[in-house]
Parts: sequence; structure tokens; C-alpha cells
Amino acid sequence: MLLCICSLLSCSYGSEYLYRIINTCDQHIDVYYKTASEEITRQVESGETVDLFVLFRKDPGPDGPYVHDVDLDIIDFKVTRADSLVSSRNFRSNETWSYDNGTFTSVVTNAEF
Repeated sequence: MLLCICSLLSCSYGSEYLYRIINTCDQHIDVYYKTASEEITRQVESGETVDLFVLFRKDPGPDGPYVHDVDLDIIDFKVTRADSLVSSRNFRSNETWSYDNGTFTSVVTNAEF
């Protein structure tokens, strides 16, 4: 009986993590990304904010979501501007993303092309 109660009370914790891109360039961008579950290219218009994808990740405790290394979620990520220039930023690095309560956001600017 005690074993049954203990197994019912034990939990695995997890949270959803959203990846969002903001295009502040003066032209549209094409965002290519690959995760473990999908590989997609999306066009993001100038001035547009787009929620790219949501992933569920197990958390180490009940107080999640927790910040983690984005390269655990992103296999490949490339941003190309309408004039075919490719962004110089490493989108598999946490330095490229800001994090707030389960949402990773990256702002794309003309300066990175």
C-alpha cells in the first residue's frame, strides 16, 4: 500500500518552451529551423513577430519552466534576408536569445547581415 501511494505522489515535471522571432529588418526574412520533430522554413515580414515553435521539455523540479541551452532544442537554424544575405548570428547559442518564463525570443536586425 505504501508503495502505491509513493508512486502516485511522485511526479515528472515539464514545461512548454516557445521560440519567437521578431523581424526589425527593412525587408522580409526567411527563417529555417530544424528540431527533433520538424524542419521548416517560414517567411517573416518586416516588423512582424512570429511564434516559430513550442517544445515540451522535462524540468528538474516543480518550479519550471527553467532556462536551458537552446542547442538542446535547435539542431539547425538559419536566417536569410530577402536579398539573400545570411545572418552572421549563431542561433544555437543562448547569447542570441532572450529568455522570459518559458519564452525564448530573438530580434533580427539589419546590422547582422
